[in-house]
Amino acid sequence: MVVIDLFSRKVVGWSIRPDMHRSRIIDALKMGLFQGRLAKGELTFHSNRGSQCGSEDFRLVLNQPAIAPSMRRRGKCWDNAVTETLLASLKLEWLPGKHFPTIREAKYMVFDWLL
Repeated sequence: MVVIDLFSRKVVGWSIRPDMHRSRIIDALKMGLFQGRLAKGELTFHSNRGSQCGSEDFRLVLNQPAIAPSMRRRGKCWDNAVTETLLASLKLEWLPGKHFPTIREAKYMVFDWLL
């Protein structure tokens, strides 16, 4: 899961887990908020239509700093084009042929690539 500041086009938060738990998106958003990496001003958090983004836990995190939620339109995959392009580069260009002995090592290598 990645959070990208569309103003600066920088990855400001990320989280990797072996499952699809909603804490992935919460951790990634909190990373961007707590490190002060998100552009100042009114924030809109745009996401896909996954169940993690619609969870009550995630909505509570959005309400704390008053972030406006925005979900992509049904059937409009290009609404998330920036994120999809980043993840496609990771999956198709960087990951093929790489083997990681542990999940921890995989996380470190992906984090290094993101930065």
